[in-house]
Amino acid sequence: MIVEPITLAITAFSAVQSAVKAIKQAQKTVDDVKSLGPLLGRYFDAKQQATKAVVQAKKKGGSNLGQAIEIELALKDQARSEEHTSELQSH
Repeated sequence: MIVEPITLAITAFSAVQSAVKAIKQAQKTVDDVKSLGPLLGRYFDAKQQATKAVVQAKKKGGSNLGQAIEIELALKDQARSEEHTSELQSH
């Protein structure tokens, strides 16, 4: 069974959102940033998978193109959040 690229993108983006939620929750209770490592790894893996799947879905086009673009924009928003967080940590 072949999975459509848009389905992969939706699934991977859901994993991105789940990882972000877990990181935010863990930040409230951790004493050491190192303990966030596995969660950050999950986040970046899911983000990479979502990005690849969006590219594939956009190439395929058709009725899922709009949804692929929405996911792509949400990933870009997530990247801006990463940059903002990095800026806050460096000050």
